[in-house]
Amino acid sequence: MKILDWYILKRFLATFLFTLLILIPIAVAIDIAEKIDKFLRHETLTFVEIVNDYYINFIIYYANTFMPLALFIAVILFTSKLANNTEIVAINGSQVSFTRFLYPYFIGSTIVCIVALLMNHFFVPSSSKTRKAFEREYLKKKKYSDTSVREFSLQLNDSTYIYLQNFDLKRNKGYNFSTEIYDGIQLKDQLTADNISWKEKDSIFELVNWKRRKVFKGNDSIFYGNKLDTTFAFTPKDFNYKNIMAQEMKSPELIEFISISKKEVLKI
Repeated sequence: MKILDWYILKRFLATFLFTLLILIPIAVAIDIAEKIDKFLRHETLTFVEIVNDYYINFIIYYANTFMPLALFIAVILFTSKLANNTEIVAINGSQVSFTRFLYPYFIGSTIVCIVALLMNHFFVPSSSKTRKAFEREYLKKKKYSDTSVREFSLQLNDSTYIYLQNFDLKRNKGYNFSTEIYDGIQLKDQLTADNISWKEKDSIFELVNWKRRKVFKGNDSIFYGNKLDTTFAFTPKDFNYKNIMAQEMKSPELIEFISISKKEVLKI
């Protein structure tokens, strides 16, 4: 019976790879047709750069995306071929149960599942960094800066929000900062500053031209000053993580970021 299992498994996986190799060139051809004019706009962009930096990583991403579809098509094609060659009739005639007949299918699907998980959690995020960097440089109209964030907002917990118009990750300085604390839908505390800078040595933020408003029943209290050293439940590293898309982060990096975020929230 092992000979039959090995025969079905080899043919099943071969059909799966064949289906995947058909889908990928179609996706590449469609993408080339859509983007060839953008490639030609850049005179310094070489064919080698397009292939190495973009299409190799493009194939990795879409190979992982098309795996479920290719697996589904492979099952239909391979099983239909077995039935057309009357091989299933011979297997049933050997008193092999239908459950036992599906055994190599389960093995093949498990192998594909393991490969897809490894690609999705480790290889695809790494390749996406290079591919998206290429897209930002040559394919997007607005260039993206990895050293700064714009129009940044973050919810620290159910009641606390922060906003930054701009933050330079190299200089650790930002502009038009505000943090707000709500009680339900009512604003309770608001702190704004024209400039904010991170002092890594002391692990504190320095606010310049700051103003704080505390809301009470019937009246508000407003405080203001030139400079204020204070701490918040976030660091510039949180801006950097927000700046990097989730699909560009490996699973260990995502888990670490979630752990850091939970610790920061507990500080509040």
